[in-house]
Amino acid sequence: MMWRKLNRIDALELEKARIQLQNAIQLISAAPRSYLDDSVARKDWLLWDTEHSSFESLSFGKDPRVKLKLDIEQFVLSIIGDDDHIEHLVLSGITYPMAFGWLKVKLESFSLDADLYHDVTNYEIEQIFGLDDELNVTKQQVFSDILTYYANAFDLFMKLNEGLELHGVISINPATMNMVLNLKKKTAIFDIGFSLGNRQIKAPFYFMQMHDEPEDSLQKRSDFVGNWNEKDWHGLIISANEFLNTKTEVEESLVSDFFNKNYWRLANR
Repeated sequence: MMWRKLNRIDALELEKARIQLQNAIQLISAAPRSYLDDSVARKDWLLWDTEHSSFESLSFGKDPRVKLKLDIEQFVLSIIGDDDHIEHLVLSGITYPMAFGWLKVKLESFSLDADLYHDVTNYEIEQIFGLDDELNVTKQQVFSDILTYYANAFDLFMKLNEGLELHGVISINPATMNMVLNLKKKTAIFDIGFSLGNRQIKAPFYFMQMHDEPEDSLQKRSDFVGNWNEKDWHGLIISANEFLNTKTEVEESLVSDFFNKNYWRLANR
């Protein structure tokens, strides 16, 4: 896939959309967390379906195997069985409890015990919806722009995986919606990722998160690309707002340089 031009998203509109999506994906991540056993690592983390530009759960259940998807642009939740049984729910205009109740009913039709489906988590999200808060596409263009950010990040991480021979797994944290390339190498001291932003950092950004606090001498070096983050975790970041006025090919080059150059400098520190 070719890198697609990114648009600047108003910070307030981005926050509204991010909170909507963050609540919606809890419905998806809850399913594998409910039906898969604890031997599956990060069972409630999501995958990226590049063909349909959607968040996707791990498969769960038996005869049929089932997975859930959330189409970002259309804001449609789908239950998909490997026996071609598919159910769709348009989320716009309904409350979280209504969507949760719909899922419990429909999961029964996929030979799953609905009583096992729950959305209890061991993490907190940015803002939990109340009983009467509706799920909605806050602004269609913003949701379309968010899709482009994730699609670009996924394609870039695929290239990094191949180019740097990282053999990492690309997945999405349901707590933060960060897309992360978790490195499998035993010597890995950081993870590579993309974030839609948060309360501390208002714009979308790309990051390399250290597993441990870096030594002072490392942070004083001037050959790293981007800026050091120390607000709630340690690592390097580059905000999309730093390059959005550039040409499409320049955007991709700057983000690629951020990861490629910093990778070797961190790996060989």
